[in-house]
Order: sequence, then C-alpha cells, then structure tokens
Amino acid sequence: MSRSLLVLLVVAACGAGTPGPGIDVDRAMAHVRSLLAIGPRPGDTEESRRARAYIEHELAAMGATVEEMEVGDVDLPAVRVLGQMVRTARRAHSADPNLLVRFGPTRGKALLVMAHYDTVATSPGAVDNAAAVGVVLELARVLATRPPPVPVVLAFTANEEVGLVGAEALAARRGGEIGFAIALDLVGGTGDLVINGASTRIGAAELEWLAAAADRAGVVLRAPLAHPVAAARLGARVLLLDRGVLGRSGSSPTSGGGYAGVLPETAGPDSQVYGTMTSNFPDLPHRSNALA
Repeated sequence: MSRSLLVLLVVAACGAGTPGPGIDVDRAMAHVRSLLAIGPRPGDTEESRRARAYIEHELAAMGATVEEMEVGDVDLPAVRVLGQMVRTARRAHSADPNLLVRFGPTRGKALLVMAHYDTVATSPGAVDNAAAVGVVLELARVLATRPPPVPVVLAFTANEEVGLVGAEALAARRGGEIGFAIALDLVGGTGDLVINGASTRIGAAELEWLAAAADRAGVVLRAPLAHPVAAARLGARVLLLDRGVLGRSGSSPTSGGGYAGVLPETAGPDSQVYGTMTSNFPDLPHRSNALA
C-alpha cells in the first residue's frame, strides 16, 4: 500500500490547504491483516459479522460513537455502464448494517468517506476491500484527535458485492445530509490512483480541489476521459504526469437523487474490477473551500 496514497486520502478529507498529519500506515496494514485472518467475508455471514465487530471495536477504542444503520430491504434500480446492463432492477435485503461515525460540526452538509466491509465469497479481500477499511479506520483515528472544521461522516457499508446494497440504502435514506462523497475501493493495489467513476454532478471546483490535494501529496491522480468534466478539469492538470488512462465513468446506481461523488482506486495488474461505481448526490454547498 502506497504511503503517498494514504496521505492523499487524509489530505483530501481533512483540508484543502496544507497537508494533514497523515495516517499511521503500519496500523492500517494491521487492520488489513486482522480482517484477512477472518477469511472471506461475504455479506450476511458469520464472517461479515466478525468483520463488523472488529470495526466497531476499533472505533470504540478510539472514542468514536458508532451508529449501526439498519439496511434491510432495498429497491435497487437498473444500472447501465457505457450502454451495458451491469445490474437489473430488483429488491435486495441486507441483514448486515452500515456503520457510521461522525466528526466535526453537527450543522451543514457533510463530507462522506466510505468503504464496504464485505468481500466476494472466494476471496479474503485484501485489496477489495480490507485496505480501504484500514484507511478509513485510521482516518477516524486522525479525526478523533483533530476534529475537522466541517462535518465528516465515515461509513462502512454492507453487502457491496451483491449490488451496492448498503450504499444504496445510505444514499436513499441519508443522502440529504451529504454534500460530497468519496468511496474507496481497490485502493491497496499497485499503480496510480484513479477516479474510477465520477458523478456528473461534480463541477470544476470539486475536481480542482481533488487535483490540488493530489499535487500536495505528490500523487498521480487519473480520471476517465469518458467523464467530460473530469477529463477537461482534473485530467488536464494531472494526466500530464501519466498519459495512460484507466477507469470508467458509470451510470449512477442511485439515479433518483443522491450526492456528488467519486470512487478512487489504484490501477494495476492486481486491481481487478468487480463492477463498482459511484452514486450521484446533491451539489456540494461548500465548493472548493469546503474543507479549508
């Protein structure tokens, strides 16, 4: 796992000015090893419950208050990506809850940083998605000691691998509380950091803010050319560092209304894609100085 990647994530979440303190990389990797010891953690299994208990224990030890958000039944709309059907409309159920922790002020739209804690049934899920869980856990540790100047919500979502079920429930029921979302998936692989799907509700100010965070951290951040705003704004500034373009722009799995969001991942031979994509959410009210 790249140290510069982890620093970028903290910078992007905690400030638009000078870089933040970074996170403890060794602690993040320790979380990954602890989750891997459980084995594959498909949703609604004893293993996913053990992963949830581990996350809650670690957050409680940091002094964070954890909310268990019931997911239950969720109506999943059909999703097409570049004209291809990747999910048919259906109703899904999750017995596993989402886990939410809040930092900073209680008023105003929040920045959401999220990672799913389930895996596919055949993989222990180091890259997908224990690495992201470890990053978000250590981000919680930083925010617990250095409260952010704007509201921040960290979410560990359930049953992503079977249709983004927990994320859909979060968008449908709490989307009005969120101004901007960063979903972390496949961030533990090799290669550059890629915006793998960016909401069409993201404007130039948000992308320039992300590009500035990447510049400060010395990280190559690439955007899919299929996303016109990302290609014109973020891509023009950052793609010069690496002219290769990976990633894709996906249709929103919450097309009815959500919040502006991006989904970064690392691009490399070990970054196998499972069809993850990003939700659409209302406009970010704070714009480029949201977290200054």
